[in-house]
Amino acid sequence: MRITYRHVVLACYVAVLLALTLAPLPQTAYRLASAQGFDKAVHVVLFGGFAAAWYWSLLPVATPGLWPVMGPSAALAALVELLQMPLSYRTSDIWDFVWGVVGALAAYLVARRVLPGRG
Repeated sequence: MRITYRHVVLACYVAVLLALTLAPLPQTAYRLASAQGFDKAVHVVLFGGFAAAWYWSLLPVATPGLWPVMGPSAALAALVELLQMPLSYRTSDIWDFVWGVVGALAAYLVARRVLPGRG
C-alpha cells in the first residue's frame, strides 16, 4: 500500500484527536464543558471529523460502505474512553462513546452524499 497525502491528513487528524481527548484540560474549561453538556457536542464533531477523514482516505480505492467507516470510528471512540479511565484528570463516559458514534454516523451519511464515489 502506497502512503498518500490522504493518509498523512488522517494520521495528523488522529494525533490531534488523541491529544484533545487525552491531554489535561484547565479546570475551568473542564467544569464549563461538563456543566453545559458541551463535551457531548465535542465528541460528535471530533469523531464525525474522523469518520469523514477515514471515508475520504478510502475513496481512491472504492466508495466505502457503512461498516468499513463505522467500525474504525466506533473502535477509536471506545479506545479513547478506555484510555481516559485511568487518567485522574479525565472522565470516561459511555455517553461520550455513544455521541462519538452518532457523530461518526452523521458524517458518514453526509460524506456519502457530498464526496464523489468510485467502484
